Amino acid sequence: MGMEEYENLHHDVGFMWMHTAVADYRLTGEHGSCVRGIHAANLLAGRFNILGNYIRAWNDDKAGWMIVDCLMNLSLLYWATEETKDPRFAAIAKRHADPVYYDSTAGACAACGLLEIAKHVPESEKPLYEQSALRLLKAMEEHFCNWNEEEDGILTTGKVAYHEQGEGQQVHIVYGDYFFAEAILRLLDKDFFIW
Repeated sequence: MGMEEYENLHHDVGFMWMHTAVADYRLTGEHGSCVRGIHAANLLAGRFNILGNYIRAWNDDKAGWMIVDCLMNLSLLYWATEETKDPRFAAIAKRHADPVYYDSTAGACAACGLLEIAKHVPESEKPLYEQSALRLLKAMEEHFCNWNEEEDGILTTGKVAYHEQGEGQQVHIVYGDYFFAEAILRLLDKDFFIW
């Protein structure tokens, strides 16, 4: 599916083009890939609800929805600001990242997001974001981590879907573990380029 099929695109344009077009541009310098990445960032920025300060998830009858995947796509907006020097992309990412999340997977993503924001703000603001991320990680370690080596998964109490009850609530979600580990590596200055 190409970007010309706009009505089929949603909040995951970051996943779709950060690891393809943007990665290709970073590796090869291919101008067309840069253009596709910037176009994807514009589509993601266009989903920003200025009254609610969030990037809208999904399409059709899902107006007002914000899910953790929206947070996980913010790196595309930060890249677009770095590439174009247009501060609007990063401003949208920062405003979206401000809400408080209530599940361990979202908390891990938020911690990574806060640490990413810390790289892009003035030095005087960095401690605010770094300390907030550290508080989130400490709370998750204390309340949501399962260190039993006989069981899969570290973070418990992830939410698959906020709008559904039952099995999708309070479960292990593998990408929660990924973001939890990434946040810790970021704090230790041992993270590596994957996004």
